[in-house]
Amino acid sequence: MSFSHKAFAFDGRAFERQLAPTLRLALAQGGTSALEAFIDTHRASLKDPYDGEPLSPDWRSQLEAGDVQELADFALTHYYDPKADFGIGAEWAGLEPDLPGVQRQALLGAALEEGGQAFDPGRMGSYFQDQPCAAKSLQVLGHVDDGGALGAFKRGLQQAVRAGRWIYVSF
Repeated sequence: MSFSHKAFAFDGRAFERQLAPTLRLALAQGGTSALEAFIDTHRASLKDPYDGEPLSPDWRSQLEAGDVQELADFALTHYYDPKADFGIGAEWAGLEPDLPGVQRQALLGAALEEGGQAFDPGRMGSYFQDQPCAAKSLQVLGHVDDGGALGAFKRGLQQAVRAGRWIYVSF
């Protein structure tokens, strides 16, 4: 598994209303049945988080661990398009050590945690930026060079902010 910064425009408002309470409870208690029910109910709008293809009727056969992290990873695709990644990819490894803390935070966001457990399906970091945080991130990164992958991230961030979307970042 590569250490690649991925970023997506994310329907955070719908997430907060529909899935976040279920995910927080699952993180705190470790139960998966409510996440499985969410996936079954919304399967037609879900995608495989790895290849972005529609989730098949036999989605359970695709599971490796079947734990809260993996199920939530699939359920979360109800709120973003896995094929619309505007992250900085593998360039993260070269950029991250030299970034001031505020710029690093602008490229990440905040972890979703409950009961001491973080949502982290890739086990390398998973972060969210609500719309005000994404707008602040855009301001923070406004003076950073627009070249390469960082420029693509800024453009994706700008489009998301204009659309009133959140940002979902994962590795």
